[in-house]
Amino acid sequence: MTKTTLTLLLALGTTLRCFAQIPVDTTANVDTNRVFYKYAIDQKQYISILTGYHYRKSHFAELGIAVNRYGRKGRHPVAWAYFVSGEVKLDKKTIIGPKIGAWAAGGQSAMALGINLIYYTDFEQSSLRLRPEIGIGLGRFKVFYGYNIPLTNRDFEGINRNVFGMAVLFGVKQTKHIQKN
Repeated sequence: MTKTTLTLLLALGTTLRCFAQIPVDTTANVDTNRVFYKYAIDQKQYISILTGYHYRKSHFAELGIAVNRYGRKGRHPVAWAYFVSGEVKLDKKTIIGPKIGAWAAGGQSAMALGINLIYYTDFEQSSLRLRPEIGIGLGRFKVFYGYNIPLTNRDFEGINRNVFGMAVLFGVKQTKHIQKN
């Protein structure tokens, strides 16, 4: 065999092993009735305090309450949350934004997808915005990019069209623990 053929076989073997998710210790005591814990679930659900920070041109702080679940499904991390919160602009002119939303994250890439509905006001005028988000989320933490879509009053100033941010959930009370093998 040539060097090229050996290199390709080695690369293919390594790739197949990575994507097949074969355990490293093949002598371990593995239940053969399950395919490498493919369907095992271990998740905890909490009522949590939501904190966040969003920025671009303007900086916003966020505080709220959430119901969230995180853990694993099979070998992959999973997380989701739905929440009610409020954003406050950290600047000379105060803008607040009561908000409802949800997000889910998981899989090998820990991709997070979210959606928010925010009602921004400076107490003189207001604007309703829809913000889809995409990012990375693990457990109680997410980092994201969001795009504020104006549904009313497109001329409302002081709101970022594009947003980068992060959110952290602090569990206050555990409400469920789900384990399935």
